[in-house]
Order: sequence, then structure tokens, then C-alpha cells
Amino acid sequence: MTRAAVNNLTLWAIQLIIGVAVVISFIFGILQPIISGLGWGQGPFFGKSFVLDATLNTPFVRPYTEPALPALQELRQGDSIELSLPQGVELWVSDFDLRQGVGLLGGQTLAGAVVVASLVMLLLIVNSFRQGKAFTPANARRLLLTAGIVGVGGQGAALLFHWGTLAVLNHPRIAPYVLQQAELSFIPLLVGAGILAVAEVFRQGINLQSEIDQTV
Repeated sequence: MTRAAVNNLTLWAIQLIIGVAVVISFIFGILQPIISGLGWGQGPFFGKSFVLDATLNTPFVRPYTEPALPALQELRQGDSIELSLPQGVELWVSDFDLRQGVGLLGGQTLAGAVVVASLVMLLLIVNSFRQGKAFTPANARRLLLTAGIVGVGGQGAALLFHWGTLAVLNHPRIAPYVLQQAELSFIPLLVGAGILAVAEVFRQGINLQSEIDQTV
């Protein structure tokens, strides 16, 4: 088998792996939160529930003793929240009000869409490599688009999820027991900036090659 054939098979295998990742990300990153949010699903993967990490307000709460930790069940929509023991660091949200649903499920759905879109761009780039058309303006545009998707879309998803998390932590039946703190990640913005830098180098390389070809 020639080296070109081996490279072609390798790129086909990479495309297959990326394709599988696209399908999995679509199911669990987009369909799952939509199905859960609309209350259509059941079971651990598609049931209407969400788990958040939180920090127990230990100066205020004595675990197992006082004040009694709430087990909030069969309450109106938006109030069904459980505080787990012994560490008190997980909040089980089984019903959402509007802000909680938009923030948590919307943020997760947007994050899933960002992953799917980025993988699709990568799939197209790998396919162009397989066809021998790697260093083209089309791939430069795909890299720029990926940078925007990750940087803007990914950071938007992080902000949305953070907003929904604060809505849960500020719930009047939960707020006294946990610290009103939620981490906001800026990693998508940094990754998007990194991809943007690579895209610019890629574009400049293509322009330089084009000038050399015209000179020759």
C-alpha cells in the first residue's frame, strides 16, 4: 500500500471519528436538554432534572442538625429543589421556572450547538485535506468561523449557564444554605482567540503563497 493510500485511509478514519462525535454531541448536547426541558423524556439521561455543584454555607448550617435542611418536593413549578447530604454540595433541580430553564437548559443547548458546529467545521477542513485542497481561502474562512463560533457562542453559553445557576442559588428556599457563588469560565473566549490567531496566520500564509506563485 502506497503512502498516499495510507494517508487517505487515515483521513477517512479521522472523518469517521469526527462524524461519530458530531452525532453524539447532537444527541446529548442539543436533543437531551431540549427533550428534558420540555418534559418529554424519562430516565437518567432524558428526564427533567439537573444537578449543580454548590458550596454549603457552613457557618450558617450545621449538617444533620440545625436549621433543618429542606427537602422541597411537590411544590409549585420552580421550587422543586433538593439539597443533598452529607457535603451539601449538589443541588438537584427537577422543576424549572423560566429563568432557571432558559439559563441551565438553554446554556447547555447552546454549548452543544457550539460543539456540533465546531466539529462540522473541522470535518470540512479534514475533508479538504483528503482532497488535496488544504491551504485554501475556504479553509481560512472556516477557521475564522470556528473562532467566532467558539469565542462568541461558547462564551454566550457560559454566561447563560452562569445566569441560570445564580437563579437556583438565589432561590429563597436554598439561598440561606449555600454560598451565592458560581464560577464563570472564560475558556471559550480564550480558545476562540487562539483559533482566531491560527486563522490569521493561516490566511497570511495563503496570501504569501499566492504572491510567490504569481511571481514565479
